[in-house]
Amino acid sequence: MLLGVVSDSHGWLNPRVCDVFRDVDEILHAGDIESERVIEALERIAPVVAVRGNVDRGLLAARYRSWCDLEVEGYRLLLVHRGGKVLQADPQLAPILRRVSPDIVVYGHTHLAECGWEDGVYYLNPGLGGRPGRGIRPSVALLTVEPGRVEGEIVWL
Repeated sequence: MLLGVVSDSHGWLNPRVCDVFRDVDEILHAGDIESERVIEALERIAPVVAVRGNVDRGLLAARYRSWCDLEVEGYRLLLVHRGGKVLQADPQLAPILRRVSPDIVVYGHTHLAECGWEDGVYYLNPGLGGRPGRGIRPSVALLTVEPGRVEGEIVWL
């Protein structure tokens, strides 16, 4: 399965995302959506699973959960906005991590793209999906999940 992964779009979707996500089976949005138009644009490409971020208020906060877990090709995937290696230390998130016991954690919030294995868990942050800012280059990610294989690729926009 090929997943398109985006986070921190902050109300704007880079036009290049449509090309990058052209062949994906599903799209994951790890929060800070800020506009339902972003989700609508992504849904024209593929089905979307999204969680809310710390800046998502009102209807977005009501519509999207703060985290969700999915099974993807036999792997347990946790989608959350604030995540990564800080999950274990966060008093609100650590219980979720223990409950879900994910193989893959997809998160955002930091605007810094990274992916890789740590302690048997694959962490992926697609980076800043919105407009460039504070010297951070926008990016998204492609996540391939197959039996026996989890591999992320950061795509710079």
